[in-house]
Amino acid sequence: MHDFAIIGGGIVGLSVGMHLTERFPDARILLIEKEDHFAAHQTGHNSGVIHSGIYYKPGSFKAKFAVEGLKLMYDFCQRQNITHENCGKIIVATDEHELPQLDNLLQRGLANGLAVTKIGPEQIKEIEPHCNGIAGIRVTTTGIADYKGVAATYARIINERGGELKLGVRVTGIEEHEGGSPLVQTTAGDFPAKFVINCAGLHCDRIARLAGASSQAVFHLKQAMGGGKTHLLVGFGLLQNLMERAGHCHGGLWPFHGRVNTVFDPALLGR
Repeated sequence: MHDFAIIGGGIVGLSVGMHLTERFPDARILLIEKEDHFAAHQTGHNSGVIHSGIYYKPGSFKAKFAVEGLKLMYDFCQRQNITHENCGKIIVATDEHELPQLDNLLQRGLANGLAVTKIGPEQIKEIEPHCNGIAGIRVTTTGIADYKGVAATYARIINERGGELKLGVRVTGIEEHEGGSPLVQTTAGDFPAKFVINCAGLHCDRIARLAGASSQAVFHLKQAMGGGKTHLLVGFGLLQNLMERAGHCHGGLWPFHGRVNTVFDPALLGR
């Protein structure tokens, strides 16, 4: 019997697995991923940003975890020779009505302990020659990282510490085993475990249902994860155009457009 069975081989599941091997070195740990490689979904298809935490409410867990987490991520990438860059970013106002929002964001960044400064048009041009703005905020701690590389390193560490990794294995059910412990049923056989940890990302509701969670509980889980909201839409034509202009963006560039931010990041642009 395994002590921990982790479902999901994205960055969350792999991070959980790695830290469990550190905290419980004698534990038997199993990680199951239905795809034939790790980081196959969201982990391997994002802009690769190491977020500063400037947008989060001061004193919140989001702000605390972002500020502490970016330091840990830079340190981990450096120690493990994972491609990353502390490129910084600027948040740009292009119209007078955006200035109050920019000032509020500056105060939020300062309250979160970030090294943020307000800059004018000339400084914007010095940092990003192809950007036009009337004012901006320079955030020095933002960066980019190869999160596929991070995930692969987590997997390697789990394996080196004796954890068991299964790729191309789909979970088909979760039943109660002898003594009341869970039994994870998969396309590669059944695996009893003392604890099952659901890290299946967008599929976590399906795994929860397999474990007997009610529809109401699953609904609240989806709502907590932002289900039903569209966070980012990028048309292929726009993305292709941005890719062609990759060399024009030196760091992260976030212009205000009312309530919606258009994101230009070096990682997204193939830099």
